[in-house]
Amino acid sequence: MKIAKKILGITAAATVTMFMCCTQLYSGMQPLNVEAEEAEATMLGDVNFDGRLDVRDSAALLRYLSMKYGDNPDVEIPENADFDGDGKATVRDAVVIARQIVSGLLSGFGSYSGEGSYASISIGSATALPGSVVSVPVYIECNNNLESTAFLIEWDDALLVNGKPTAYGNQTCISELSDGKCAIALYHDGPFTDGQVVYIDFEVPSDASAGESYSINITDIETFAEFDGEDLADTGSVSAIGGSITIEGMEEPIENPIGDANNDGNMTVSDAAFIARTLAKREVIDVKENPYADYNGDGKVTVADAAAIARELAKAKR
Repeated sequence: MKIAKKILGITAAATVTMFMCCTQLYSGMQPLNVEAEEAEATMLGDVNFDGRLDVRDSAALLRYLSMKYGDNPDVEIPENADFDGDGKATVRDAVVIARQIVSGLLSGFGSYSGEGSYASISIGSATALPGSVVSVPVYIECNNNLESTAFLIEWDDALLVNGKPTAYGNQTCISELSDGKCAIALYHDGPFTDGQVVYIDFEVPSDASAGESYSINITDIETFAEFDGEDLADTGSVSAIGGSITIEGMEEPIENPIGDANNDGNMTVSDAAFIARTLAKREVIDVKENPYADYNGDGKVTVADAAAIARELAKAKR
């Protein structure tokens, strides 16, 4: 689903609730050479002049800003980059563009289907106990050459999200949550390295049963653009691979037998020896920490417990 709408105007009252800017400078990008007439006809926010508004424009603006405040201060930033209408092009404009993309993506219906030879977005899988919080990673693969991406994740209604998605590394992450789904946009001023890019914390239902599995899927990819290359989402050449959370069973606590002073699960002559050696070193065995060593039940661990254990074992051998 492409969100390519002509923007008629954005006022300075546009609200931004989250923005981050990476500080790494990238000087490999050259300014776009666009005729004045062509620039005037370009839609607001279409910083890379490809005729549509998407997260690639956020990435392009970030590269312009990296050059301007880096080793190319004379670079001219396109006038249509002032997306929020405050009279200047800043990282805020990149964030507002990305936020508009994720808002539109979140309000749509997931329908993506594609299969790529090397490019993919995939959700990791995890195991968790009932009532616990578990982190589920999101991975990308694009030959270490991803420029920007925007996609939609949906999950089982029984799962609850514990906070917003968190980015790994220094790429900018813009996200918006709704019931059972989340739209995410990622961009940077240089190519992404393949691997984990985001993680999401999910809260597992406290009444979940062992063996139950909750699915998490990527249902739409709006943009998956190669750095200085094509948008692979246009051709459906990006694989979308879902993940899941599987509930683990709670282990039943093992009750040690009285007399098991060394906590190995059995009462043997080793327990009597353990008590005798410990006391011989003038060390105290705390009955609260090791109640199994108090064999005679008098509230303390003494040589009498070691003797009682030895006698009981001797009886058992007869």
